[in-house]
Amino acid sequence: MHTTDCHDTCQHCHDVCLQAIAHCLRQGGAHAEEAHLRLLMDCAEICQTSAHFLLRESELHAVTCRACGEICERCAEDCERFGADDEQMRPCAEACRACAESCRAMSGQPAHSDDDGAHEHASTAERDGEASLFPTSEAIAALAGQLHEEAGCPDDRDQEFWYEAERRLRARTGESDAQLELLAGPRN
Repeated sequence: MHTTDCHDTCQHCHDVCLQAIAHCLRQGGAHAEEAHLRLLMDCAEICQTSAHFLLRESELHAVTCRACGEICERCAEDCERFGADDEQMRPCAEACRACAESCRAMSGQPAHSDDDGAHEHASTAERDGEASLFPTSEAIAALAGQLHEEAGCPDDRDQEFWYEAERRLRARTGESDAQLELLAGPRN
């Protein structure tokens, strides 16, 4: 894989994700769910970042490509849940999947191998036998729900429970809080 090819694939995925965001906002309903829109934005952002790292031939491009591969894979899976009939989400899933494969190749990760759905909710890295850099949305949601119930089901603390669940799950991977902040960047 040549860096120019990966750059072009990342840039295309970025553009398609931005178009998908506009589509989802117009559609409303499940398309406009916060978690789905956030994943599309994350995907667009990491694709653009990876494209920039590749363009300037950064020695750290493998780091961004690894993260990009995982995020794009998740975005592809999330976009596929809308079905093949959705004229915008299908191409988004295809662009994300192509970008995930390209970035995995650039970062030296093994190609994605489908295991016939045996681990439907496992992240790409978990299916490939590696520790996942990011917990899955499903795992975060499950733990956030548990934390919500343990706190007596308050109405105004959803985001707090989500971040706490994410922090706990990431801590299980052995990442320090400092490493997580470097990866996640500042939260607004």
